[in-house]
Amino acid sequence: MNYCNLDYIKSVTPDSYAFPIQIIKLFLAETPDSIKAIKNEIEASNWGEVYAKAHHFKPSITMLGFHQKISGSILQINVLAKSETNTHQIT
Repeated sequence: MNYCNLDYIKSVTPDSYAFPIQIIKLFLAETPDSIKAIKNEIEASNWGEVYAKAHHFKPSITMLGFHQKISGSILQINVLAKSETNTHQIT
């Protein structure tokens, strides 16, 4: 299974090989800390912060063309955290 599709980012920057690589490197560098921060906020039941931190992933997910299973999970976290309903599903 492919986890991402770089067609979108290639279409936005058709003449640049460096930009997509920079975006991927930035995503890989920032994501572990971001996930750790989201987990900490989940443990603290701080749903506003869970929403804010998960919402931060939306542009990256779109740009890097993540598989629907992954993007759907992040979007579900956004919805549940924002509404503060069924938050047990987030964990």
